[in-house]
Amino acid sequence: MDQEKSFLEVYLKHQDEIRAYVNAVERQASARDDIFQEVSMVLVKKFESYNSEQPFSYWAKGVAKNVILNRWKKVGRSKILFSEEVMEVIRDSFEKVEEESSDQRTALRDCIKKLPINSRQILTHKYEDRLSVEDVAQKVNRSFESVKKTLFRLRTKLRECIEMKLTSGVSS
Repeated sequence: MDQEKSFLEVYLKHQDEIRAYVNAVERQASARDDIFQEVSMVLVKKFESYNSEQPFSYWAKGVAKNVILNRWKKVGRSKILFSEEVMEVIRDSFEKVEEESSDQRTALRDCIKKLPINSRQILTHKYEDRLSVEDVAQKVNRSFESVKKTLFRLRTKLRECIEMKLTSGVSS
């Protein structure tokens, strides 16, 4: 039971990355969902062999690469799109992008925490609740123009804060 819980926690955190890798490598849209499901099943079966010293997403994309290569061999695809080496390069590229975006997300969270509560509410309504600027204005009892200008200023302030955190290597 603990193994299942551990798997689910880590898998749910990385499933979008795994799907993105499958989508990047497999050109046939009709096969992508089947491959993703197969990869997910293999990950469940092989989770006990996962070495937690390495990033889960990297290991999972390695499993995905093998599933895709095996599938291409089975269906006798006459034209294999990528060699195993190219698929490794794609996997490595995904990891690099993930690390960078993870740092950006951490910096963004830190920067948002420093904002006044009314600014956080506006951001929450706009980006988490996915409301239009007009609807946000109604929610916070402000004019459309006021919210529009506030969002512009907040995005600018957040971008500057994130850039400062990333260049200085400081998070918090």
